[in-house]
Amino acid sequence: MARVRTLLVLVLSLAAARLSAQSVDPREASYQFFVDGVLTAGVIGYQVTFNHSTVSRADSRQLDLAYTPDQRILAVQVTQKGLNRMQDWINSATNSGAPVSHAVALVVRTSDGTILVRWEFTNVTPTTVAAQGTGTQSEVDATVSFLFDTMNQTQAKAD
Repeated sequence: MARVRTLLVLVLSLAAARLSAQSVDPREASYQFFVDGVLTAGVIGYQVTFNHSTVSRADSRQLDLAYTPDQRILAVQVTQKGLNRMQDWINSATNSGAPVSHAVALVVRTSDGTILVRWEFTNVTPTTVAAQGTGTQSEVDATVSFLFDTMNQTQAKAD
């Protein structure tokens, strides 16, 4: 009987460890990040910055993709899982002459699932990855910044 009980405890412990390893980071519940309509898990925060300039974005003096007189930046905070899911896209920004651009949608939800706001971005390309830490690390949270052409708020909670 003691062997059966010990075996049962061992099996339950292994099952619990496996379930906790596969659990979703609770910070991810508030953010859904869609790349070309496909959900990309691992986003835990965001910031949108832009400054409007009266100079045309098609100005012939434009130096390269990273320079525009009208900077439009979407920055998302991601977990290790988010970095993993965006790996190919981030790598494409430095592996080829022209970074791959995608359409992105960002949905922010309350804890009960109500949509607070939905943003849609066009021609989104990665520009920067920033992460920092000290001491022993078990996971990396990072900020990935993207340039975008247009941003539209397509949905917002009314109250």
